[in-house]
Amino acid sequence: MLEVSVSSAEAISGIPKFTSESKLCDEVMIAYVVTGGTERYLLELYEACKPKFLLLGAFPKRNSLAAALEALEGLPKGGLYVIRDERDFLKLRAIANRASKLANSKALLIGGVAPWLVEVPQRETLRGVLGLEVIDVGWEEVETAYESSSVNEEEVKSLVSGASKVEVNIEALERALRLKEALRKLLETYGARSLAINCFELIKRMNVTPCLALSLLASAGTPSACEGDLLSLTSQWMSYVAYGVVGGVFNVVEILDRKVALAHCTAPITMLDEYDLVTHYETSVPVAIRGRISPGRDLIALRVNRELKDPIIWKGKSVEGPELNACRTQVWMEVENLYGLKGNHRVAFPASSLAELYSTLWAFGIRTREPLPT
Repeated sequence: MLEVSVSSAEAISGIPKFTSESKLCDEVMIAYVVTGGTERYLLELYEACKPKFLLLGAFPKRNSLAAALEALEGLPKGGLYVIRDERDFLKLRAIANRASKLANSKALLIGGVAPWLVEVPQRETLRGVLGLEVIDVGWEEVETAYESSSVNEEEVKSLVSGASKVEVNIEALERALRLKEALRKLLETYGARSLAINCFELIKRMNVTPCLALSLLASAGTPSACEGDLLSLTSQWMSYVAYGVVGGVFNVVEILDRKVALAHCTAPITMLDEYDLVTHYETSVPVAIRGRISPGRDLIALRVNRELKDPIIWKGKSVEGPELNACRTQVWMEVENLYGLKGNHRVAFPASSLAELYSTLWAFGIRTREPLPT
């Protein structure tokens, strides 16, 4: 990650000034717009560096913000973030550091994409926009990694003690944790940082669900999507880069006015107020997560399209709602701006501010209608 000052005058202390001769470039960059009159320098920076991820740190003084807004008319990408105090500097750097983990990283696609998913991104798009290389992994490799994996008994005890209810036996829990360890090994073997898995095919082959494994991997900061859904994996990466948390993949199972019910069996434990260890909804195979989120919590739900454009962003709060005949973890969300109902999966995560998400999306060139939330 590289920070540069873009200025018609002095640079920020300790941060080098970008010039067309300086050759200061990286895949992930923060350009601090120090003064007005710098629009052409920002365009020169992009043309010289072509970064995968570009943040524009603007200030509410010296026409900095004005220059950044004007430059966005000509920049293919640029995540705008207004810096008002030291905390904003730290937040911007944290976002860029997390983006460095995604740019030019590898993602495992295990067992292919589920056949019912209609909207599937091209791998060239993922590589071009995010720098994400998708690697296919077959079931034989999963089975081999599973057979050589063992279970940490302390992890078993911790999961059981943290659960409100346990409706599966210890043997089933150990099998699910062996699968998590197998997936972790495969990530390590390939040097990958994320994965998507065709879960229903896995269940048929191995009689164990990846629900718990995906929940725990996501809770530990590894984007991990079910159904081989690379769009949801992309949205999980966006939640991680923006906020440092990996969101959960959810189905949209009911809509009542502005209230939406989201449900799935793989929710990250870290986003739940309490959880049970139960069987999978469709197959009754262990182990799945039945979690609860208390009413009144701030939530954001995100979906991008196959071109990695026009993201759908719902912002709202968790609310009470009826229990449905649907996947185990069920979250009712009252949405402030309900729109964009095409497409099923949404990645939901706890967050109250949209500024970080907008900046992250625009920094990758995934543009919302406006560069700042309004």
